[in-house]
Amino acid sequence: MKEKVRVLAKKILNKRSNQVNIYMHDKMIQHFLLDWIKKRRFKNILLFYPMRHEVDLICLMHQLRQKKLNVFVPCIKGKTMFVQRLRFPLKRGQYNILESGSSSCYEGEIDLAVVPILAFDSDLRRIGFGQGYYDHFFARLLAKPYIIFLSRYPVFSKKPVTNFRDIRADMVLFSKVFLRLGKHNANSRSKPYIFDFNRNDWALSDF
Repeated sequence: MKEKVRVLAKKILNKRSNQVNIYMHDKMIQHFLLDWIKKRRFKNILLFYPMRHEVDLICLMHQLRQKKLNVFVPCIKGKTMFVQRLRFPLKRGQYNILESGSSSCYEGEIDLAVVPILAFDSDLRRIGFGQGYYDHFFARLLAKPYIIFLSRYPVFSKKPVTNFRDIRADMVLFSKVFLRLGKHNANSRSKPYIFDFNRNDWALSDF
């Protein structure tokens, strides 16, 4: 069942990520996250360099660094995920994904982690690509950070298809519908769509 959800999520995200206004979706997500982070006292923040179907956070990375916050990104070495402080120039990693130019891994605390997802289930746990990199990384941490799941569109399984080893978030954030073409070719905008576990907010559309 978990694999079926994963396959469906890939199809949905790949198809909808071809929309012409997708970068406006990403831009508004970044504006929301920047404002949300500014209101809190997070210092060490884990983000990610995007694959084609994932929200682009590169502008947010630069903005947080300008505010003197510590920004980290994942790096894959063999079958293990580590994090590195964001350094330029960037380099291509194991899966041809951009990684930090830093050569050393960070072993300290992470206050906030923004994690890409394909989908999540009724146990509110992450469905990713199936390699378990994030799951094993967070299991090694002594202190759990505040975790935000991030996706362009909500894909949700009504049944539990994960297990206790799959990470669970404090918030899920989507760009569900930001731009909609009206009959007069006018754009109407909505705010980022949030699924907040701490508020018991179950108002979520599923596929």
